[in-house]
Amino acid sequence: AAIFNSGGRGFSLSEASEKVLELGLDEQLMSTIRSQESFRKVMRALGRIRLMAQTIKSNKPKPASVPTSVKMSNEISQVIPQELAMSQVSPDLFAQRFLASELLSYERKRKQNEGKGPIVVALDVSGSMNGNKVTNSQALFMELVRTAVQQKRKVGYCWFASIASTVEYVETPKDLLQFLGHRSVNVGGGTDFNYPLMQMMKTIEEEPQFRNADMLILTDGVSRVSQVVIDEVKEFKQRTGSRLIGALFEAKWERSMGELLDATLVVDNAQSLDWTEDVLRYLV
Repeated sequence: AAIFNSGGRGFSLSEASEKVLELGLDEQLMSTIRSQESFRKVMRALGRIRLMAQTIKSNKPKPASVPTSVKMSNEISQVIPQELAMSQVSPDLFAQRFLASELLSYERKRKQNEGKGPIVVALDVSGSMNGNKVTNSQALFMELVRTAVQQKRKVGYCWFASIASTVEYVETPKDLLQFLGHRSVNVGGGTDFNYPLMQMMKTIEEEPQFRNADMLILTDGVSRVSQVVIDEVKEFKQRTGSRLIGALFEAKWERSMGELLDATLVVDNAQSLDWTEDVLRYLV
């Protein structure tokens, strides 16, 4: 990931791109978002994360399509092994059958472009998250949304500090811009993990489209989880199959929270975006 330390160009805020962003948005919201320097920082970080995501996608092995039946053809790449062996034993017969498209071949069903499942993200907006931490967290979330939409996966989010918002869903460009313009993004207050955990579980429990969703927490907080919530989370994960992933900025997990996590990433340098690559690899 070192090649990304110098950063990408980010997203241009040219007149053309602003016209695209304005679609479906009321004028007051778009004006507020455009005037925020924080929005520009998020978009620059998103541009760099997008480069990482493209590299991850290009390096992933592409799974072979699934054989569903056998047919007659002359598609050499799909010919079954026994027919290929015949080319060594009786090359004339093999050539004859090849020209007549009479070689036994696999018929394959192409896999649909589907991801692993829904994602619910809890973003910490407590006072200590101000700056690069909240900016990079927002940028990562936007890249997760882009990937989720491409893979026909549902995605939602909630803000949290000492309390948590209800989970909002992102299904349209307007939803994503409202995420950026949301007044809750003004960081402040302390950190309490109990509330976002309960909100994410509630959404997965009550909304059929979020069944078995992965839960991701982005935070720099050190907060103890109550025993009641610990028990609920353990029972919930066992019953639903949902996973809990945590990315922690420049701190150490408090034991009660650390024990609930299925995967964890400790970010030593909040200014770097290298950590987002690990999250993307795990979730997409």
